Amino acid sequence: MAYDVLKKARSPLHVSELLDRIHTAFGVSVDRESLVSSLTKKVARQDRFLRTEKNTFGLRPRPVDSAGGLPGNRRRLAGRFSSIAVLPAGCAASLGSLVCLGRRCLSRIIWTNGGQNRSWSAEYFLHSRCEWQPQELFRPILQGALAYCPGRLVGVP
Repeated sequence: MAYDVLKKARSPLHVSELLDRIHTAFGVSVDRESLVSSLTKKVARQDRFLRTEKNTFGLRPRPVDSAGGLPGNRRRLAGRFSSIAVLPAGCAASLGSLVCLGRRCLSRIIWTNGGQNRSWSAEYFLHSRCEWQPQELFRPILQGALAYCPGRLVGVP
């Protein structure tokens, strides 16, 4: 319930305000100490919540989606891969190639995604088995992103 209220509020709330909104939204009276204890434990575990001030809690920022952070990108990209099993790795590789600085060789893309300390064999296997065209891979992401740009756009080659 606290998660739902904080998500709707889109900003941290003091426990008193959080309790009021839980009561209004769900018709349930929650014990103050129980709520604070529960949220404090979740903050310590870095599980969805954070403490911004004394008895004030908010939601931790969600990590960027490996499909570009826009809603629906995984669904849009699913048709670009031969198997749904390679979708997460393919999305991560596509985003890594987008934000990678310099030459976009596979090792640099893996480093961009934070994979420098794990085995690279899965990424190399993905690239050796999957045929993809980078422009086709980013077309769904671009189409989804254009919806967030209502003004005039200038193309940059």
